[in-house]
Amino acid sequence: MSNYDAKSVLNAYRSANADAEDPFFKDALKKAKRDPELMDWFMKQRAFDDVIVAKVRTIPPPAGLKVQILTMLRAARLPPHQIC
Repeated sequence: MSNYDAKSVLNAYRSANADAEDPFFKDALKKAKRDPELMDWFMKQRAFDDVIVAKVRTIPPPAGLKVQILTMLRAARLPPHQIC
């Protein structure tokens, strides 16, 4: 696995170690542990991601968004007898 490939995989890594045990990240994480330059990039990327997540969480969702989403989901479902 090249550093480019590892970065492509690690770009999808979620903060708070949510993906620490996910097999998808296993090889890329191993490579980062062996490569100080890649680990430095990864740590900076995670720090950047954490800042963005924190900023997005300060934005209140529009009123009624949850109800609107659930209503759209219910409307999109076909009754079981119409599924072919």
